[in-house]
Amino acid sequence: MLKTSRSLAIGVRLVAAGLLASLAASCAAPPPTGRFADPSYGIERSNDLGYGTATDENGEPEQLRLDLFRPINADGPRPAIVFIHSGAFTGGVKSEQDSMATDFAARGYVTATITYRVREGAWIWFNTPSGIALDAARDARHDAQAAVRYLRANSDLYGIDAGRIAAAGYSAGAITAIGVGQHPEDPGNSGNAGPSSAVCLAVSLSGIAVEGEIEADDADIVMFHGGDDFIVPTAYARGSAMRAAKAGHLLGYHEFPGVGHGLPYQRTPEIMPTLIKVLRDRLANGAPCA
Repeated sequence: MLKTSRSLAIGVRLVAAGLLASLAASCAAPPPTGRFADPSYGIERSNDLGYGTATDENGEPEQLRLDLFRPINADGPRPAIVFIHSGAFTGGVKSEQDSMATDFAARGYVTATITYRVREGAWIWFNTPSGIALDAARDARHDAQAAVRYLRANSDLYGIDAGRIAAAGYSAGAITAIGVGQHPEDPGNSGNAGPSSAVCLAVSLSGIAVEGEIEADDADIVMFHGGDDFIVPTAYARGSAMRAAKAGHLLGYHEFPGVGHGLPYQRTPEIMPTLIKVLRDRLANGAPCA
């Protein structure tokens, strides 16, 4: 037992050392070029497509909708990305992610922004997550999984490579994206039963893992976090990154000292080259996930 505990402790220290080596914000890397990197496509947008129906916290049916962004005249099936908005699981709008969805559609991906169930008027704080917070996170994750299945079920119609779908989000959306990557075995019942809910990659901008451990069969994760984030505490992000690393699924943890929860808006030039490269290498060119 002592040997096992000592080995685990050494492993944790090695993981921590690897993370700490990447904490400082890097100077902006040169942007990748070429396929799935250059913004060379026009975009066709379809608004308010119904992708499912779910029961809200009051027992009422809620229509779930997405906006779809497709590269015009793109050859062959394309990888897809579901972008998930912020809002503390109490509000928010899918249009928050329009810029990201448009940007990556112009680079050759099919992208979507989604609505999902929220707890209007609730107080949700992930320093000490309550039952309400965890229920809200699970509902949001189930809805996002239904969006993944919608894209998979309609892959021929929309020109999507059904084996290459990612989830990405900011704040509550990032928590949701990580949850989608963790729990394909718990698809919920928000719509589109049948297709897999699995994603190849979860992209977290100011998010953490809140739904249990990160396992060996979960999706890969890349994380971006502010070093002074007290809304979604930085220490929790580091812990999530360490758990992903131990499971063999951390593609990168990028922390920006002196930056708070508004990281995606304050450090866009530093974030985008890394994000473009990770999505191209893992999603577009990596192994399919379903």
